[in-house]
Amino acid sequence: MSLDDLAPLSEAAAGVYAPQDAEDVATETSAMSTKPLRPTRGRKSADPNALDPLTIQARRIAAKDRNDEQRYSPEVSLQRYYATYESGSHAGEHFRLTRALVTAARRWRKIANERVRAIGQSMARWETLFLVAFSGHELSVSELANLVGIEGPTMVRMLHLLEQDGLVTREQSKIDRRVTINTITPAGEQVIEDIKAITGKLREEVLQDIDPADLAVTQRVLSQLILRLDELR
Repeated sequence: MSLDDLAPLSEAAAGVYAPQDAEDVATETSAMSTKPLRPTRGRKSADPNALDPLTIQARRIAAKDRNDEQRYSPEVSLQRYYATYESGSHAGEHFRLTRALVTAARRWRKIANERVRAIGQSMARWETLFLVAFSGHELSVSELANLVGIEGPTMVRMLHLLEQDGLVTREQSKIDRRVTINTITPAGEQVIEDIKAITGKLREEVLQDIDPADLAVTQRVLSQLILRLDELR
């Protein structure tokens, strides 16, 4: 979750003991490795369904790892970080807001990427196609890279792949041979429509229960933030 991708961890499987700290695992591991094996002559045959000691040990360690991940997860740590701010302070509220913005954007992009991957696309490819198709003017590679949020060489490779897939055409400008003109193709327009249908459904799932008035305020605030951030670049 990365910070934002971590999900609540499930409970340890039934019947598996989960030690509470490292000393438990260290003690049990040491005892298991040093305790001499006793002869089995005269004993009843072993239960065929019983787990061997190594499997039991591995499950105990795995259960402890899950507990540690939950105990020291970023979300838990952030609760401690929030406590460093005075209750109701502007700094604390600002941190919570920017944290929510970053988390929401990352999770949106992750889920959207998973959805459009089903048709062999990605959000970066969709954004590039969208800009080429609807920008209203010819965008340079650097402008496209800046708008999508990737490096220039990465954008060049992406445009090359989009051209190979028949989604855009690329020709040198007759006015300036240093400039490459990117044009959407009918196949590219169809991909845009396919992705719009997928992301439109996702938007409905995410936003359907939110009050329209709240959405309007959110849109207004986000627009102001985007303008302010552009001024700081």
